Amino acid sequence: MVKRKRSSAPMAIGKPVQAKAVAKPTAPAAAPPAAAKTTGRPLLPPVILGSDDSKAIKLQIITGSYEKVLHGFIASIPITSLAAPTPTTALSAPDSSEATLQQDLLLNTGFTDSFLFTAHTSQVRCLALSPASTSAKNSSSSKRILATGAPDERINLYTLASSVSELPPPTADADPKTKSSSSNKHLGTLHEHTDTPTSLIFTPNRHKLITAGEDSQILIFRTRDWSLLSTLKVPKPKAMGASIGLLGNGERPGGVNDIALHPSQKILLSVSRGERSVRMWNLMTGRKAAVLQFTKEVMGPLVGSRTGGLSGEGQKVRWAPDGEEFAVAFERGIIIFGLDSKPKLRIKPDPQSKIHQMQYVSLASNCYALAISTDDGRVIFYSTTPPAKEVSTDGENADTAESNIDNPTVIGQLGGREMGMIGRVKDFVTLEADVVMEENTPPKKALFVITSGSDGTIRIWNIHLDQIPFLQKLQEEADDNDDIPRKKVKATEEDATATTEDTTTTTEVKATIPQIGNLVGIYETGRRITCLSGMVMEEGWKGDEEVEEEVASEDSSDDDSE
Repeated sequence: MVKRKRSSAPMAIGKPVQAKAVAKPTAPAAAPPAAAKTTGRPLLPPVILGSDDSKAIKLQIITGSYEKVLHGFIASIPITSLAAPTPTTALSAPDSSEATLQQDLLLNTGFTDSFLFTAHTSQVRCLALSPASTSAKNSSSSKRILATGAPDERINLYTLASSVSELPPPTADADPKTKSSSSNKHLGTLHEHTDTPTSLIFTPNRHKLITAGEDSQILIFRTRDWSLLSTLKVPKPKAMGASIGLLGNGERPGGVNDIALHPSQKILLSVSRGERSVRMWNLMTGRKAAVLQFTKEVMGPLVGSRTGGLSGEGQKVRWAPDGEEFAVAFERGIIIFGLDSKPKLRIKPDPQSKIHQMQYVSLASNCYALAISTDDGRVIFYSTTPPAKEVSTDGENADTAESNIDNPTVIGQLGGREMGMIGRVKDFVTLEADVVMEENTPPKKALFVITSGSDGTIRIWNIHLDQIPFLQKLQEEADDNDDIPRKKVKATEEDATATTEDTTTTTEVKATIPQIGNLVGIYETGRRITCLSGMVMEEGWKGDEEVEEEVASEDSSDDDSE
């Protein structure tokens, strides 16, 4: 879709982190001079490309940038690189710089550019990728839709290839425009917003696209013909303090910051600029259902400009996978609410840092965590279960004791200074894949976390779920509960002492949060990334015409059944 070609540095195609002039990637001595001319940053560890590409997991990663460019590329991760780390790696010794360097030098993920679009006339603000088809008759469909928003008030739509069979064969040509799949094409543009789109969501059944913008509107489109089905008007907050209605940074109140869709697809949450509340919308009636105010009692320690932000507004909002809770992110803190709209947990990163993104991540069949990205280069995973109830030393108030909602349990983290990440993590995405490590063995769940920053570096992390101490402890407790009936007993003095010791131990662990994953790939895009998405490439494939017919048939039949 790009009609012009630029030779300047910002438009250069991203490259895997490796030394070009070095025959052996393990000899980085000759690489620093070349890297200094292109990036101006210290050379990252080189990449050793895998030789057996057939036994690799392929991920398509899509990035938006300040340079108005939409860039897609394929990451091929060899299955051999997903093996559990040895005790000498950084997973068990996060403070060892030698172990970290040894781990990074073993990167063997290969990267191939898939497309490059000049999407907007200004920076790409947000993007969303439609889910894979769940229809039985369309299970092998390779059609995925990408929606992007920018300050030019437009929402661009693209179709992307999601099948390995549709990828063109690798060539020496470095221009992704000439080797892009025919499925990667511009689909159309939506012009209904009158200001910058800020959040985009596809429904799980792919039938609708929900958008929000700084024009204080939430729009619902039907993906079959892209007609506008409904418009939700978000009230603009009244001016607080200043008669002219300006926020502390000179901006006027109003405009939706973020939206979140309930798994039932019947309830939508929204947080807005300059408004100390979260709004709940009934999508069945298209009207406001409730408003939850962020009072001082709700905010607790997050009150103030250092944690909640100058206006106390919500920046991000997310529903849990089971729909039993939702999280609201502020500038430097997060509050998790139950369905009763009461706070069940408050989170502040330690050390304190600005929060850029958050996502719920499924770690096991009955366990999920809240992951947040920070300004100091970390992705931190928190348990959303409130900590155990606190009891006094006399043990008399065990039944009436309340849990400390300001003391969340930290599961682990990715990145940070010990892993060489000192810049902010602007966005991240989690992807799951079933992997057969050995023949005649059942598939295992592989969890990848892809992080991006304004420095243009993409990092791919593999989380080893079977080596996370938090999950191991949960499994042990579950096994014990199966053998021993649960009984409600009054806390004794020994129990109170043990609780105090556990609290002390937890405080010590917080100082050195363990790394729960290892780095499997690094890619330099050469652009300042603003947003990120991705998907696991499928194996099946059908022709474009057949795919279009099946998708239209699927949407038509599902619409008739609604």
